Amino acid sequence: STARALFAKYENGLGDLAPGMIDPAKATKGSSMSMGISIGDGGGGSAEPPDTDNRLQIDLARDMPEHPDNTMAKIPQVHAARYRAALYLQLAQMHWKKHPAVAREALRKAIEEAELCGPEVAGGYSDAAEVYVRMGDEESAKKTLEKGTNVAAKLYELDVKAENPNLAPVIFWPSSTAWLRLVRSGAKISPQWAVELMKTAPSENVVGLGQMVIAASLLKVEYLVGDSLEIHGDKTNWVSGEEDKNGAGQENQRRETRD
Repeated sequence: STARALFAKYENGLGDLAPGMIDPAKATKGSSMSMGISIGDGGGGSAEPPDTDNRLQIDLARDMPEHPDNTMAKIPQVHAARYRAALYLQLAQMHWKKHPAVAREALRKAIEEAELCGPEVAGGYSDAAEVYVRMGDEESAKKTLEKGTNVAAKLYELDVKAENPNLAPVIFWPSSTAWLRLVRSGAKISPQWAVELMKTAPSENVVGLGQMVIAASLLKVEYLVGDSLEIHGDKTNWVSGEEDKNGAGQENQRRETRD
């Protein structure tokens, strides 16, 4: 089968793709080997929202289940684009079935806000695409994922930046987790289309990982994306990944920094 053929290429799993992808001890410092982060993950080094933003977000989250139109109207009052994007996305995820017009507009605005953010939001495009899939709009889902790959490519450039590369094992790079989520969402639309999407990947390692995700999809196995890890000099940032299939596509907002 197609799935068996894809898995056969990597008999030893992810470790076949590149040294250091699984075992940090085997990672080469300064390695150029290559392979998300959610829209609302709070990453990218941006300042924390002011207290007024925190209170407003709490109020919006409380109001969102019963008053989607009111929530939509108030989200622009939130200070930071990344938080506005997260709220629009949450609104779409909550109301796509009962209020599809609201959800569709919320998705459009979520992508607009994401485009104002840095590349750390790349993986969040997969969340938006999966809402489109639930709504039966595969064409919009594909366009969203294609936009996400363009942003993930920029995230990859940060991971391999010559003067300050990400020294974490490659499988944990933010760009790697973003690509995995995008490809996984693409495979839910069509494994064949996901293979075409992988042709824009920045490296053979990303292609290899993507093929394993597609193979898992063909076997009806949910591929959970793990933690993202950044090690730049003496600074380490973790962002926790997906813990179970019910949380797929949603990342916990935990980030630990050690100087």
